[in-house]
This record gives sequence, C-alpha cells and structure tokens, in this order.
Amino acid sequence: MIDYFGGEPLHKPFPLGRYIDGAERVVVFLIDGLGMINLKRIAKKRDLGILHKVEWLELTSTFPSTTAAAITTLMTGATPVEHGVIGYILYYKEFGVVAKAIEMTPVGGKRDSLLQMGMRPEKFLPVPTIFQRLTELGVKAFNATYSHFVNTGFNRMTADGARQKGFHGLSDMCNVVIETLRKETPLLFMMVYWGLVDTMGHRYGADGDVYQREAYSVLNVISEEIYPHLPDGTALIVVSDHGQIQTSWKEEIWWSHKDEVYGLLKVVPTGEQRMMYLHANDPEKLKEYLETNYGDKCMILDAREALESGLLGTGKVYRPVWDRAGDVILIATGRNSFNFKYTGQEQSLYGRHGGLSPEEMLVPLIILRK
Repeated sequence: MIDYFGGEPLHKPFPLGRYIDGAERVVVFLIDGLGMINLKRIAKKRDLGILHKVEWLELTSTFPSTTAAAITTLMTGATPVEHGVIGYILYYKEFGVVAKAIEMTPVGGKRDSLLQMGMRPEKFLPVPTIFQRLTELGVKAFNATYSHFVNTGFNRMTADGARQKGFHGLSDMCNVVIETLRKETPLLFMMVYWGLVDTMGHRYGADGDVYQREAYSVLNVISEEIYPHLPDGTALIVVSDHGQIQTSWKEEIWWSHKDEVYGLLKVVPTGEQRMMYLHANDPEKLKEYLETNYGDKCMILDAREALESGLLGTGKVYRPVWDRAGDVILIATGRNSFNFKYTGQEQSLYGRHGGLSPEEMLVPLIILRK
C-alpha cells in the first residue's frame, strides 16, 4: 500500500498497482481467521456473489500464523523480527512479565494493565504504522474496528496515526465504511477489521457450520451491502491474517508447573498453542527431552538458528526479539497442540492457529474495483 501511494516500502512490495491502478480510494477488509482452504470449502456450498467472479490470489501468513504477529505486520509492513510482536503470549524482559500481546496484560491480569507498568502503545513498536506513513504521503488514513477495541492499547499501537472509526456489528459497519468513502475526498485508505470468524473457529471448529456461517455472513455483507454503494474509483480488498486448523482434545498436550518439562524451563512457555517459545536452563537437555517424549508430535528448532534463517521474516532482528524467542522453538505437527496451564482456567479449543500447516498459513487476497 505504501508503494502504491508513492512511498518507499520496507520490503519488495506486492504489485498491487497491477490490480487497482487508478483507484483513489482503497478499503481493505481484514477478516481474522479466514484461511484460503476454509474459504474454498465455503465457496463450494454457498454463493459468494461478485466475490466468486474475480480472481482469488493466495498469500502466506507470517510465522507464527497468529493475529498479534500478522496484524502488526499488515499494519506496519514490517516482518515479525522487525516489529517484535512475535506471538500472542510473550516474555517481555523489559517488564519482567509473561504477557498477552493483544490484551497487553500479564497472563491472568486485566486488559491493558501493562500500560500501568509504563508501556506506551504509540511508542512500543520500533517501526511506524502504515497509517503514519500514508498520512505523510498525503493520504487520509482510516481504521475501523469494534467500538470497544478503539481505545485499547493494541489498537493504539498498530493503528497509530489513523483516523479511528468504531462500530458494533455488521449493520453499522456498513454505514461507517460507505459514509466515510462517500464523504471524504481522495486520496483515501481505510482498514476495516472483523474478528468473529476467528472467534467462531476457536469455539466451534474451523471445519464446522458456525465458522462457515459467520464467514459467509461478513463476505455477503461486503459483496451485497457495501460494494454496490461505494463511489467510483474505489478498490475493495479482502484479506486475512491467518487461517485455522481443526483440532480436538485427543491431540492436546497439556503442561503445568507440576510436569517434568517445567523443571527444564527458566520461564513458562510462551507463544501459541500450535507453537511455543521455550526459555531453557539447558537448551540441549530440553531438546533431548522434547525429542524423546514428543518428537512425533512437533518440530524442535534452535531459536537463534530459526531467527537467522528467516522463519519469522527477513530484515534486521529487533533486539528484544532475541529474548522473546527464547532458546528453543516448538512447532506442533499434524493436528497436535501444546498447551500450558497458566491460571488453571484455560480451555480446549476446536480450532487453532500459529503453526505452519497450509490450513493456518494460506490466506486469500480478493480485489474488486468500482
């Protein structure tokens, strides 16, 4: 997007101009958890209207394939190793806590409590947001999300520089998008976040009817209620941060402070349920333990080698990332998941992401022109 509007991107850009050349307004619908494989399943059962009539491009998510890392990449143009948000649960050495990156709170704490410990969301990232960059280029930059997200630390961090718009559901989301694009003169960029597809996948399974019904609902609103009312010269883009893979309790591995692995760690496991960052007392001993007990359920990587290989993206590694990534990276294979009982309130999920499977990594890019 930076390249399209005349700026200098951090990395070689996707040739967006080839698909939207001439558009003075661009609206991007970021649908959390809408993987390409699951979208194709939906398309076999339901009519997606005009979305069915255009080419679907296939992209890969970040690794880890999770909201915290991928959305920060989409909102900055930087890779996870560059922006530093390399997972959902992270060890923040600078605050001395293991915390949730989206809620910005120590595990088990109240949302945004890290802000009371000195975290400044607008200053936390080492790179500017695309909203800041676009504003400098003379583009009006908007970010639309749920009203209760607007003033959260994570939104303030990833959408710093944007003109904020809040909504409560699909109906007023339509109004927010249509009215903004009609009333505001170009050049204009707008990001619109919808999160319930991911939520339904976690709760009911990425292969289930509830997930598919939620995904169809938002896609139908975009194609039938929003697209026809957009002004000429607008490009509408549908993209996702990651997909989801169906999981069950049968493939769950649960750890707690009572398990042997806990004694091999300096810090509780961080990351995701489909991948973990492990801070070890003795990395080689930890690797040996994992290979012996879980070698058929996961990949086990040296963290430094993984970072240097580009697994978490290319570019200069932001210094705190070395501490956040720990010593060993565990990546679940098959439909397995690795879970830690931080508070004892954790629950099983029917859909997960964070790993490297095609279901988690492949996401759609759909572009419409008016």
